[in-house]
Amino acid sequence: MTEKNQLFGPFMARLSGCVFKIDQGNYSLLMRAKREELIKQGVPYPSHKDVKKHLTSDEIRLHCKQSTRAGVAKSNVRVAGVVHLLVWATDFFQLSCPWTTSFLKVGSRYTKKYFVLKP
Repeated sequence: MTEKNQLFGPFMARLSGCVFKIDQGNYSLLMRAKREELIKQGVPYPSHKDVKKHLTSDEIRLHCKQSTRAGVAKSNVRVAGVVHLLVWATDFFQLSCPWTTSFLKVGSRYTKKYFVLKP
């Protein structure tokens, strides 16, 4: 998959979510600040959905602490789930797809590199 593919952005966002998690305390504070900003802009009673829609990935990255999720095995399962979702979404299951196997191997090496194995 290349950056030209329309699924590249959503795929990478989901893949990132498999490996990293956002601090929920920081995220709640950011949501509260964004809600107040929307109220000042004249949006009456913005819902949670409205506030979330107006948050940008840059704001989240700037104001929210990120850390790696615990556990290599769970992350590998999440990565595999994202890859299988992509395969299903693009109807690649009808074709021969050796890249999915190689991608899972690369994903496994990646998660082992960034996670500390706990006994």
